[in-house]
Amino acid sequence: MFFKSLEYNVLHSIINLKENFELLDLVEMIDEVLEQYLSKKIDKVFLVYNKFNNTICYTPIITQLLPIHKLDLNKNKKKQIWDYIYESNSKLLLDTVLNRYIKFKIYQSVLENLLCEQAARMLAMKKATDNSTDLIKGLEMYYNKERQSSITQELIEIVSGASAVSLN
Repeated sequence: MFFKSLEYNVLHSIINLKENFELLDLVEMIDEVLEQYLSKKIDKVFLVYNKFNNTICYTPIITQLLPIHKLDLNKNKKKQIWDYIYESNSKLLLDTVLNRYIKFKIYQSVLENLLCEQAARMLAMKKATDNSTDLIKGLEMYYNKERQSSITQELIEIVSGASAVSLN
């Protein structure tokens, strides 16, 4: 909803996943996005999700999924020459690996979101339990004070009545 309000072209968003979803539930959406990218209808794909840090801290993440940026691991090192021998078609192998990487990256982000959601629910339930426990303790204290006051008042009335009868 946020990105639609900024007039971004959002192809897919995932809302209300079933409880026991799997990667297969996302494949149709992922394949459609990849098809749009490969046919050059879109030029970039971003992934937006919450990264789980701990039960009370989540970090919103926006990462560019496609095109994949090349990491320069040899910035301060001498240039190394890698001599790999691929047993099958290297393009097919690379396409397969990248396709799986993208699918699992999306799957991981959905799992992170669900983890954040469950942690938030757990925290909210703990707060609600703590608040209700405090409320019950306060009400018990109020009830006990009122009961004690009522008993004290009855004892005063009985003693007053007894002393009035004994004076006559």
